[in-house]
Amino acid sequence: MLELEEYRMDKKTTSLRIEEIRCKAQSSHDKLQAEMLLVQEDYEACKKMADGLHKEAAVLSKLVLDLKQDKWLLTEELLLERKQFEEKSQQEGKRLSEVLTVLEKERDLLREELEALRKDYVNMSDCIAQRMGYIDQDENGASAHDYVSVSKETASTQDHQSTWLTEEMEGVIQQIRRRLEDEEAKHGQT
Repeated sequence: MLELEEYRMDKKTTSLRIEEIRCKAQSSHDKLQAEMLLVQEDYEACKKMADGLHKEAAVLSKLVLDLKQDKWLLTEELLLERKQFEEKSQQEGKRLSEVLTVLEKERDLLREELEALRKDYVNMSDCIAQRMGYIDQDENGASAHDYVSVSKETASTQDHQSTWLTEEMEGVIQQIRRRLEDEEAKHGQT
C-alpha cells in the first residue's frame, strides 16, 4: 500500500509538473505568438518603407536623368549660339576691315587728287606769272613777282586745308581701327 500511495503521490506530482509545464508552454507559446505578431508588423512596416524608398529612388533617378538631358541641351544651345556669335563677329570684322581698306584707299586717292590739283594750280600760277613777266607792271602797279607771291600764299592755304582734311580722315580711320581692335579683343576673351 505504501507503494500505491507513493505511486499516487508520484502521479499527482507528475500531473502537477505536467500541468505546470503546460502552463509554461502555453505562456511561452503566447509570448512567442505576440513576438511573432510584432515581428510581422515590423516586417510589413519595413516593407512599406522599402517600397517608398524604391519609388523615391526611381523618381530621383528620373529627375537626375532629366537634369542631365537639360544640361546637355543647354550646352548644345550655348555652343551653337557662341558659334553663331563668333561667325557674325568675324563677318562684321571682315566687313569693317573692308570698309577701313576702302576708306584708306579713298583717302590716298583724295590725297593724290589734292596733290595733283595743287601742282596744277602752282603750274598755272607759274604760267600766268611767266606770261605776265612780259608786262613789268599792270594797271594797279603790281609786278609779276607780286602775282607769284599771291599764288604761293594761296597754295600754302590749300596745303593747310588739305592737312586739316587729312588729319580729320586720319582721326576717323583711327576710330574705326580702335573699334575693330576692341571687337577682336572681345572675341579673343570669349
